[in-house]
Amino acid sequence: MSENSNTISKELSDALDKGLRIIIPDDELSAIIIFQIPHDLLQQADREHLRKYILLKMRQHRVSYGLDVSFLEGKLDTDNPYVVATAKIPIHGKDAEITMFEIPEANPEVQQDGSTNFYNINLMQSIQEGDWLGEKKPPTLGIAGVNVRGKIINATDGIDAPLVYDKDSVTEEEENGIVVLRAMRSGMLQEINGRLGVVSHLEFENIDFSTGNIDFDGSLTIRGTIMDGFTVRATGDISVLGE
Repeated sequence: MSENSNTISKELSDALDKGLRIIIPDDELSAIIIFQIPHDLLQQADREHLRKYILLKMRQHRVSYGLDVSFLEGKLDTDNPYVVATAKIPIHGKDAEITMFEIPEANPEVQQDGSTNFYNINLMQSIQEGDWLGEKKPPTLGIAGVNVRGKIINATDGIDAPLVYDKDSVTEEEENGIVVLRAMRSGMLQEINGRLGVVSHLEFENIDFSTGNIDFDGSLTIRGTIMDGFTVRATGDISVLGE
């Protein structure tokens, strides 16, 4: 090595000792350096010398994870920030995702000509055995991270949630890692004690404008009467207890 090179190396080391600014944020997710030394001296600096010096300083500051000094291969500028180390960010788990079959609201049927048929109010949602009624994507586990000082950054796991359904008429099956709810029988979709279920027997006080026409895959009990103009169909028994 020439005397001139030795002089530059000595001058560079002295300048770096005084003018290399190291920034490590409180979250320790990165380590940044800024060369606050004369521009000409920085341009003449031996890159291998810089690499060893920077890595030494990182060790002194206990920075050990995610080191990357590839920026030394490019152009260097005074007072420009360079990221020397980057943490591995934790990935928090996703909560369980639940999708349920929504029971439609009862509304009068709107016909093609725009008129409203109040005899059909779509009161019932017919269900066939094996029909999809809902599903749950299970929660996922979190993946821990690591800060630039090698400390583990904990990740939270996703939160689970229960599937609420009537176990006498709905079953759950695992399909491709997803819990799927399916009807155990044909009938009408209904809330049973606050739980989604399928009923094969229905009871009505009367068949009128509050119920509309009834077409049901199951059996019916009508405690009162069927108003004139309304129809009742069922695949099972129909019991009319009134006149």
